Amino acid sequence: MSIPSRNWDIRVDHTPGVEGLKISGIVTVPTPAHEATLVVTSSQGATLTLDIVLQASNEPAATVLTDKLLDYFEPGPMKYNTVSIRHEGEMVVTVTDFLMQPKP
Repeated sequence: MSIPSRNWDIRVDHTPGVEGLKISGIVTVPTPAHEATLVVTSSQGATLTLDIVLQASNEPAATVLTDKLLDYFEPGPMKYNTVSIRHEGEMVVTVTDFLMQPKP
């Protein structure tokens, strides 16, 4: 099942003290009670693969499509050439051209 998503931002931050890979995006979930997270499923070689994982709460909630912000941060120097994001085995986005914030 595909998940609607948009506004993916994948960048390398060189700011001292917070240097690392920052990933964010928005996914649309079926209800406000659903939580969405990015989980590393593979970081072999120069490719980082993340899965969007949805978790439904036991709390009652109206069936209203709801946008949720996803964030992922990996500290340290950049070591990947490709970032892939999937949901339930389906590719959502693959990025090979990262925005590099200038070194201060």
